[in-house]
Amino acid sequence: MPRRSILLSIVAVAVLGVAVTVWLVVFGSRSVSLAADGVEVTFDRSAFAESADPVLSVGTTDDEFVEVCGLPGPGPAPGVATLRAAADPVEPVEIAFDVFLDALPDEAAPAVFHRDEITGHWLPVPSVVDGGRLVGTISHVGDYVAGVLTAVPEVWRGIQWLRFQVGIEPADSTCTADAPAWLLDLTADDRMVRACAEADDGSGLMLRVAPAGGYALTLDTPSGTVTATPGSDSVLTWAAGELPAGTVTIDAVPTAESALHDTVLAGALVLGELAGAGFDAPALSACLDAAGGDVDAAVGCLDPYVEAGGAAAARVVSAIRTGATLDTAGRPAPVAAAALQSPGEVVLELAAVLEPPDDATPLHHALLGWQAGRSGNDVAVLIGDVFAIDSTTQWVGCEDVPAVAYYALDGHTRFTGLLGARDYMPDNIVAAVRLLVDNTVVTEFEAGIEPVEIDVELPAGDMLVIEAHRIAGECGLAPDGYLVWGAGALSGR
Repeated sequence: MPRRSILLSIVAVAVLGVAVTVWLVVFGSRSVSLAADGVEVTFDRSAFAESADPVLSVGTTDDEFVEVCGLPGPGPAPGVATLRAAADPVEPVEIAFDVFLDALPDEAAPAVFHRDEITGHWLPVPSVVDGGRLVGTISHVGDYVAGVLTAVPEVWRGIQWLRFQVGIEPADSTCTADAPAWLLDLTADDRMVRACAEADDGSGLMLRVAPAGGYALTLDTPSGTVTATPGSDSVLTWAAGELPAGTVTIDAVPTAESALHDTVLAGALVLGELAGAGFDAPALSACLDAAGGDVDAAVGCLDPYVEAGGAAAARVVSAIRTGATLDTAGRPAPVAAAALQSPGEVVLELAAVLEPPDDATPLHHALLGWQAGRSGNDVAVLIGDVFAIDSTTQWVGCEDVPAVAYYALDGHTRFTGLLGARDYMPDNIVAAVRLLVDNTVVTEFEAGIEPVEIDVELPAGDMLVIEAHRIAGECGLAPDGYLVWGAGALSGR
């Protein structure tokens, strides 16, 4: 076998930072490699004209897309590779990035991205994973970066790479009233779904959900499956107590077809911008409906824009087709399918709901009168981590006499509920509470900021009398009583 020699030449270049280009030319071979900071460009000698003088450099950038989507490597993380030459190659060229892929979720779709010099957008090129390298096939000089179409779920989802760059912002769901108190918290994955909540019919929950993208979502709710369509809210309602206490998760899942259509929609907005005009929404919608899930047919809906947009438009369309059919690690991995593996979520944190027993009379229904402070109002309130409906307010006398409320027993022999403090009661208030039937004391206790469970057997009589008198703390102005009988009720006959 003839001995072959290797010629190495090192050239230092400063672009976007400090980088080094290493030329590796193997005599007896037509292959040429340029290497710099974990990036290698490989091409046949005939790919560039002799006078093109291709040079590779790697540096850093504060570009938002690179910061969000860039993959770390051994050099500046993430590094932007710049391939410069007097002219574009006339044959395909491979660019390989050394990247760390172990931390990526299963649904991640790594790809090499090229910054289009006309639109400024980062567009994916056909890419494969080869061991610890991400290899892209390129046909232009310019800037390249190793990125991921679906990065860690809380940062990046599905096929939003083009929408992210175009700056498409969906309208938020709009709620005009406060949420019911038994909804303790609401979070939504706002890269896929938007949600807000308000009270419905007093203490019910009205949840408004809208897709964050241009595609429909299937919402898997405790009450069944609902389809949320772009441009409007889907309204879900539940009465207090209808949902279980604790965490309730609603998955928001796009269909592969609708996700593909969203990619084409984002592309149409870019192409319309390039052509100096908008796009024909009804015509595009009709074309996509006819295309269904066929990638070629759906991307073909952009044909009317390509002629007006010229070469830049053709590159955008090519990138959309690549993004919809990207092959990763030797396996077909459509970007739309990647979105399906990591659905968006709306997460509700709900309080337990307490209500009077079915055969009981809410305490406020039996009110006869009051003195030294208004008691007996009907309210629904959060007491600790319990939402109590059909509750009854209790004034606390802060002067020399207690506040008193009178209730008709009407033969009832049991009083139940959860005595709690209203959210505006000062933390240092302590009240002495007495329950009497007619003039006989049945029980007495102290009540403060901590809830007290009530279950009292009552003797026969005509009237339940409840007294509450401050014995510690400083009173202040208040819109209603400091205490409340949560789901307070009279029962047993």
